[in-house]
Amino acid sequence: MRIKKVKIEYILLITFILMSPFYFSPSGLPQIADFFAAFMIIAYFIKNNFKIYVEKNNPFNLLFFFVFWTLLVNLLWTLKLGNTSIVIYSIYYLYNCLFIYILYLLTKKNIDVFSIIYKSVSFTLILQFLLSFLVVDFTGFRQNIFFNNPNQLGYFGLCSLTILLYLSEYYKLNKFLFTISLLSGIYIIAISLSNAAMLSAILLLIIHFFRYIKKALKYLSFFILVFLVIMLFIPEDSLINTVTNNVYLRITGIPNEPDASLAARGYDRIINHPEYWFVGAGEGNFYRFDSLINGEMHSSWGTIFFGYGIVGMFIFLLFLINVFKYKKNFFYFIPVFFYGLTHQGLRSTYLWLIFLIFITFKEIKFDRKNVFLETNQLLN
Repeated sequence: MRIKKVKIEYILLITFILMSPFYFSPSGLPQIADFFAAFMIIAYFIKNNFKIYVEKNNPFNLLFFFVFWTLLVNLLWTLKLGNTSIVIYSIYYLYNCLFIYILYLLTKKNIDVFSIIYKSVSFTLILQFLLSFLVVDFTGFRQNIFFNNPNQLGYFGLCSLTILLYLSEYYKLNKFLFTISLLSGIYIIAISLSNAAMLSAILLLIIHFFRYIKKALKYLSFFILVFLVIMLFIPEDSLINTVTNNVYLRITGIPNEPDASLAARGYDRIINHPEYWFVGAGEGNFYRFDSLINGEMHSSWGTIFFGYGIVGMFIFLLFLINVFKYKKNFFYFIPVFFYGLTHQGLRSTYLWLIFLIFITFKEIKFDRKNVFLETNQLLN
């Protein structure tokens, strides 16, 4: 019997996704998963003699241009301030951009990258759900499983659910596995107790399920019924009750949070330093800024504007406008955008995987009868 050869790209991509939730290094340093992605990038370029495939009018060009602009701005500030740590931020953006670029090129070689991503993300969510019972102390409040902090866990859950729900309309997965994956993602976000992630996840579920009223009512009625039945029979000290009560306490306590103001998220530095509005202040050396907080700005979109100015924001908006030609991309970006208003998530590779999905699927017009045919034609 002939054994089918498994492409090394498959193994590296699957391993990267499975290892992504495991943080063993301090935040800001490469994690285990990043080494698999870096190896994939290097191996691809060596295998293809460092040839770069460029498509005219491809949104990737704008994304690369944005990364180049961040590199230029941070290099200028590095030279001016003499602090080499500033340029590291752009290295992360370059790494993420090259990684999804390699995945995009693989789709051109008839490697079904998105099917792998879809199934791997599904399995990863279930795996993290199961492993959580080995490491989580439910007598505590916010959980992080294998991440360094709860917000990272919440953001991972949100991005994973976005990828899962978006691709579920193009790829088939056993209904039971899909449901377990969906519930695992919701559970992960719930135990993180990240306000931004929980509210964004609610938005995501509304956007996904309420696009079709009949489908939405069916799922909503089912979940409400199951939830009510469970709540009637479970003891007060059960895990479900604990998680539900914690979520309620966390969300209702939002107005009293010490970091609920814009200034506490670092937005005040935008007003206090208009001199950076055009070119940008770069990232790092945060002591330079007159701000309520001393660290980096807690906002993805605020970071783009303040760090890279009107020029950087304009380039990034051009990218978004281009991929938003497919309206589905716009709606699925809303939850991620909402999260990014209060947290800095630009360095997350999962966010860049969402960008890859937007770039690839932007030309597909949603039609349930032709969706699989159109997807295959695009990927091939």
